[in-house]
Amino acid sequence: MADRSPKIWGIRTTLCALLTFLCCPVLCTSDSRPSIKLFGNISKFTNRSGLHDILSTNLFLTAFSKGDDGMVTRQDTIGDIYLQGEARSLGSHLRKISNEELGVTAMQGIYDKLPFARSTLDASKHLSEIAEKFHKKLTEYIFLLNRSSDVVESLFRMRHRLGLSTVNPCCLIDPSILIMDNYFGTEVTNTTTCDTAPTSLPKGVFSPGPNITGVFRTNLQMHPSIKWQYFISSFGVHTEFPAYTTVRKWSCRHIDDLRHRDMYLATVRPYTKHVVIVIDHGNSLSPNQLMLAKAVGKYVLSVLSHHDKVGLIGLAAEAHIPQTDSCLMEGMADATYETKYHFGRFIDNLQKAPNSTNHRTGFKRAFDMISKSQKTGTNGSKEGEAVIVYVSRGLLSSIADARPVFETIASGQKLTGHRVVINTYTVVDNGKPIMYETSFLRDIAELNFMKYNVPSAPATGARGSMTVINSTENLGFTIGRFYSSLPFARPEATPVFSLPWWDSVSKDLLVSISKAVLYRGELLGVIGVDVPLADIA
Repeated sequence: MADRSPKIWGIRTTLCALLTFLCCPVLCTSDSRPSIKLFGNISKFTNRSGLHDILSTNLFLTAFSKGDDGMVTRQDTIGDIYLQGEARSLGSHLRKISNEELGVTAMQGIYDKLPFARSTLDASKHLSEIAEKFHKKLTEYIFLLNRSSDVVESLFRMRHRLGLSTVNPCCLIDPSILIMDNYFGTEVTNTTTCDTAPTSLPKGVFSPGPNITGVFRTNLQMHPSIKWQYFISSFGVHTEFPAYTTVRKWSCRHIDDLRHRDMYLATVRPYTKHVVIVIDHGNSLSPNQLMLAKAVGKYVLSVLSHHDKVGLIGLAAEAHIPQTDSCLMEGMADATYETKYHFGRFIDNLQKAPNSTNHRTGFKRAFDMISKSQKTGTNGSKEGEAVIVYVSRGLLSSIADARPVFETIASGQKLTGHRVVINTYTVVDNGKPIMYETSFLRDIAELNFMKYNVPSAPATGARGSMTVINSTENLGFTIGRFYSSLPFARPEATPVFSLPWWDSVSKDLLVSISKAVLYRGELLGVIGVDVPLADIA
């Protein structure tokens, strides 16, 4: 070690000298006056006392000398070390290390020997190849949908013989058959499907249930890149494969799974729908009723797709709309994920108002929104189907207030070409008597103008329905078909593609592909498959 000490000391001295050589100012001439102190400017970047004094006595400053005239000159040597020569020697050693240890020279030689040729990119041909691969992949997914659809139709034909009225709730899956699958992000089983539905179904309701496990399992084996496969019946039973559960610790009464609900509506009602959600938060609502009203509004909002237009009104003495985004202040907006997020926050922030509810103001604002968003046809009439979802207790200050409300509705129907369906939802507390409120909201939904002697009532108009809401239990099956009063257009055979959406279960960005399942013109439901966006791209 003693033999190496002089060498180490020499290298350290050389490095110090090299830094001095590289960092110091250019040799001053009689025409220029650079800074005298190498570290002079550092003092203004620190508040630590004494730092400048320490730096001014640094060994590096010995490389400079100050003449009688105040000029600073660079010394060519420090002791017996010649700076420029040592710098060249050090650079040579560093270059040798890069060439021998890193193989820079060898790699450069390989690149130099590679042939060089100019190539012309045929963008049109390249684009055609990409489109062909993309089309082939989508065709494979559609083939899966068609095969699953055929199985559902076969099960429907044999429903009486097979007895397909039972369900397999996801919340009751035996935990012992579940195995953690990182691809799906949760514990699953490929041995069966599971259903998001009430534990018992009404008589005559069709649900294939576990009987479609076979075709779903075959699809997954043929295309391991797909994620969830599902069938949503016209009654609302959501059958999914592979079976899983995320609500094991919860009550099966709270089973509303919002996944794919927007795809169902977009598939069975493929046209643009204009939906205005009016939520009453006046002083007549109890805390429980306000909670129910918010739950109804958020559910309706969740099932809309980006093809639809949505408006939201918080109603008390005055009508309020979300104003968190300038794009949403004008009225109705596309029901995108961003819009749903802003509207959902607006609903969450609704508080019980100190004033009573002005129903007339709410309907006037709702019809104005729809009228402005509807397109005008060639004959001057309004085009586009619309729904007003009116969530309220239905309490009036006096019975005389009902007539002005119906006059406003009649005027609004005329303004929109009698194309607006009004569905009302009465929020009530269990155990409390319901008096006039339910009758009032039912009359609104059924457009019962004659009862209130409204002469200007339109002769025609689609009638809605009134639903009593007293619990969030099975909420999706209580209000899930709020669109049923809209005209039913036979769904097209072409599949429907969703926008990319984030699946909170598998923690992946997915695209849903779905199509309607029909049997002799009767809608059985919607079959679908979720595909990772990365697999499509």
